[in-house]
Amino acid sequence: MERIIALDQSLFYWLNVTLHIPSIDWLMVFCSKIGNNGLFWCLVAMVLFLFRNRLGGFHPPIMLFIGIGIASVIETLIKTSIARPRPPLIEENILQFIELPVSHSFPSGHTTVSFVSVYILHRFFPRSIYWTLPCALLISLSRIYVGVHYPLDIMAGAVLGLTVGMIAMRLPVMHIVARLFPVRR
Repeated sequence: MERIIALDQSLFYWLNVTLHIPSIDWLMVFCSKIGNNGLFWCLVAMVLFLFRNRLGGFHPPIMLFIGIGIASVIETLIKTSIARPRPPLIEENILQFIELPVSHSFPSGHTTVSFVSVYILHRFFPRSIYWTLPCALLISLSRIYVGVHYPLDIMAGAVLGLTVGMIAMRLPVMHIVARLFPVRR
């Protein structure tokens, strides 16, 4: 386990310091901030809700909100139980561009929410992968760039998000939602 942590720390330093490109600092800070509390993905769900008559009814936005909610709860429980400190609390000579979040580091909540959203949106709208995946990757990688997550936090968040997305899409919620909000044709 020590070797994995050492590799993770080395990869973090390489991505955060060695590959630093000052001209994109603003972009990475922006990508990180729009991922706060799942803001970007909640906005996507609201757009889906507003245009529900053209975009599959109530099912996609409701499932997106449910997936984000479930993922957030599970991610918070894991963070609390593992309690991995964030990079600035351990590492020296790193770049940090945003205020340090008060929560722990593992797994990344931004990444978890992003990848549960990618999965659910892809299931409803397969071609959405062409824009959701790049958005999720930018939000996720920005967390390393701004100095608040290790690469392993990001990888775990992606796996957790995809797993929660798969589980959420199998829940009988779809049948309940279909009965409560039938699609009008």
